[in-house]
Amino acid sequence: MIETIQTVEKQFRTIDAMVNTQSYGMQLKDPSFIEELSIVVEEAYVCLNDGMCEEIKVCHTCSYQRNYLRNIMALLSEIEGGGSISSTVKRELFTFPEKISEVLVRIEQALKELKG
Repeated sequence: MIETIQTVEKQFRTIDAMVNTQSYGMQLKDPSFIEELSIVVEEAYVCLNDGMCEEIKVCHTCSYQRNYLRNIMALLSEIEGGGSISSTVKRELFTFPEKISEVLVRIEQALKELKG
């Protein structure tokens, strides 16, 4: 289980490195950045989902985060497809870095608990 969580943590750290920057807002206008972010988010989603499938017990927080990533994937896909960025989508994408930071804190707590 520790290895699974560490793998998920690595994926979320990759997202964090992309979105917790001063230039994140400007990068959201760059199609290549959106494409790269979309790929990284999808990889994190798959990793988190696979980890949840490996474990019989799935916490509510992990399930929520998986669903949140799925929603972000849909938004990024819409943008990649040439969709306009509504104020709702902008708000969601601008809160994304904070959500990723919250997930990383929870992952760190889970790893500490498991390592005892």
